[in-house]
Amino acid sequence: MTVLRSDGIRKKNARFEIPKERNLANIDALIMSSTDELEKKELKQQKRLLRNRQAALDSRQRKKTHTEKLELEKKMFSSQKQEMEDVIQDMETRMNQEREQWMQQRQQYENFIQNLQYERDEAIRTKTLETGELR
Repeated sequence: MTVLRSDGIRKKNARFEIPKERNLANIDALIMSSTDELEKKELKQQKRLLRNRQAALDSRQRKKTHTEKLELEKKMFSSQKQEMEDVIQDMETRMNQEREQWMQQRQQYENFIQNLQYERDEAIRTKTLETGELR
């Protein structure tokens, strides 16, 4: 049977009806028990069509399972990415705070050193003046 689809393409077995009691499990027995060659040919065609339909169902199920798996992985990776970005942000904040503390501490040390140098220079000047008065 050939049917012309709306897009102009002929489709063999487009509306090929298979009785509900026929399935892949029992169609081989029907083929073996049939004596009429025309009926055997029709049964073999039905078997091929049933196998094709089952393969299509299996393929759609595999695709659905694969898609669900990919969506789950995407969700998991997105979550991991967000967690990592949060960790990076926390580390950058902490690093900036520590850098600021370091800069303040450095300034304090530099001020302390300058103060010590000033006190040393002042002590040297004072001692020099005292020893100059002794001469």
